[in-house]
Amino acid sequence: MNRRNFIASAAAMLFQVPSKPFRLFIQREQTWPEVMNLSDCIQGKIYVVDEWPVHGPINGQLIGATLELPWRNNLNKISRIAADAYEAKTRDDGPKGWRIELQSVLNRTNVQLHIGNFPKDSVGCVLVGKQKAATECAVLSSGVAMQELRDAYGKIERPIEVFFRDA
Repeated sequence: MNRRNFIASAAAMLFQVPSKPFRLFIQREQTWPEVMNLSDCIQGKIYVVDEWPVHGPINGQLIGATLELPWRNNLNKISRIAADAYEAKTRDDGPKGWRIELQSVLNRTNVQLHIGNFPKDSVGCVLVGKQKAATECAVLSSGVAMQELRDAYGKIERPIEVFFRDA
């Protein structure tokens, strides 16, 4: 390596701009049965966004639908998580393939966004699909939605932030 390449390489490492976080926004859609815990699931929509939407319309790429278990006092594996912002990382080990795992979820471990269609597939996680089923607690085309999410994330590791908002 010549001197010029070395200096350019060192300067690039020294002044490297941190990669832009991959931000996901999940808007839960709760109706009266969900609020009263009379439903088997909570459905929502998942978006890739540049900034957190605070008020007004959501400005981002709609990936599809989400499905979570109802609120059951934040109990591990049987409850959805609290609406909040979470840092996350990707995983690709095991039978679920590529997925996103939330970090620092209060009193919870292994909360993930992954493939699945029905509440029984959730185990306290968030299932992602292209659309929700019309007549039951289910999301459809989960594999397609997860591939779209993976494509939006890209091939370069970067920070992930996921924000959940209740209706």
